[in-house]
Amino acid sequence: MQDILKAVGKWLALVVVLVAVLLGAALGFMYTQVNVGDLPAYAVTFGGGELPQTGYQWKVPIASNWLARTLSEEGEAADLGEVTDSHPALELPAGTEGQLTIRDEAEEVVFEGTADEYADFSFGKNGSYSARLTVSPQTNELNPSTKMEGFCLYDFTFQLRAQPTLTLSHTSMVQGGVIGVKLTGVVGDATPTLSCELAPAVFTYHDNAWISYIPVDYNQFGGDYEITATVDGQTVSASVYIYGRENRELDTYTIDGSAAIPYMASIPSQLEDVMSICDPDIYWNGAFTQPVDGKVVRDYAVLEYTDRIDELTLSIYPELAVLNESIAPRRSVNVTMAVTPGKKVLAPAAGRVVYAGTTSGGGRTVVIEHGCGLKSILYLLGRIDVSEGEYVAQNDVLGTTQGHIICEMRLYDIPISPWEAWRGQGALMWQG
Repeated sequence: MQDILKAVGKWLALVVVLVAVLLGAALGFMYTQVNVGDLPAYAVTFGGGELPQTGYQWKVPIASNWLARTLSEEGEAADLGEVTDSHPALELPAGTEGQLTIRDEAEEVVFEGTADEYADFSFGKNGSYSARLTVSPQTNELNPSTKMEGFCLYDFTFQLRAQPTLTLSHTSMVQGGVIGVKLTGVVGDATPTLSCELAPAVFTYHDNAWISYIPVDYNQFGGDYEITATVDGQTVSASVYIYGRENRELDTYTIDGSAAIPYMASIPSQLEDVMSICDPDIYWNGAFTQPVDGKVVRDYAVLEYTDRIDELTLSIYPELAVLNESIAPRRSVNVTMAVTPGKKVLAPAAGRVVYAGTTSGGGRTVVIEHGCGLKSILYLLGRIDVSEGEYVAQNDVLGTTQGHIICEMRLYDIPISPWEAWRGQGALMWQG
């Protein structure tokens, strides 16, 4: 009996050794069969161009979690050459995540974080940069069949040579209109300057770009005008053509030749200092609201003649035509409406009340700064319901009407037509 047990034991031992040898051979064969071709490869772009992969590190499981093979390689950094985008876009394949480190010429880290965090990063200056990017499956579950752990490596260098780009909302504009200006590709925090013969204007930073609005005066000479932006010694220009507004005439008749309806030709002395206010924020968002409904009795840019001899009289006494020729018109710089007393006057758009009081010739007056030097001015209110310094939202009640109301919009002290803003059209709705 003992001999039988010994024989069985030897046989079992032999079986165990055999199984171990076979298993070891199988695992060894599987281990040697893992190669670079089994590893993930990701198409990654930076600044619009595909990044060459310079290395990798992957842990490939062979048998469950207790046996794995690690494959790794690291090559030389790829030189991308010149990159002209001020913020080169980084795009990863779906289902992956990235870690990015960027260093400047002095090997100082200027950015370190995830690919998502890089979207909010801005370069401080042009120059030479080196970067290391690792791209891995999100939560290591991109390939559930192998459960590989690791990353693809992208080492690269580049010369950032960002060029600012100037874009205009319009290539031509009528007198009394507004031209939108957008400057992109600016590196660093230097504020660009804007120059043109049309009007002084400044840039404000909004939605990752420099934005400005240039008014065209109602009597601006027609022709081509150059708009130039300068930042960090770099200058870019674009041109716009200005053309004349169709002349419209209005005849009013009074005993003494004065205005038959209230008239505001210029800014009252009480508002002269207010006109220089230029908040750096853009408070408005989308179309403006017409402050109040009423009958337009004098429109923007209309040529008004007081007491010209009417056509019927001239047909009887044609010799009086010489008298009409001596009457000079006056140009309207605002919109005058006849309104029902007591109607609510609404804020055309969000902004800051920079004046709420009485002006000479304008009576009770409210001025709202909408940002960037754009203002709504409302004259001849019956009552004022807001205070100076107060921030208002669009359609907030500013006060009430009396018999007439004069509505005016100015940009950098230049009167512009409010109609496009009230209709949700034009450059004020444009931000590139």
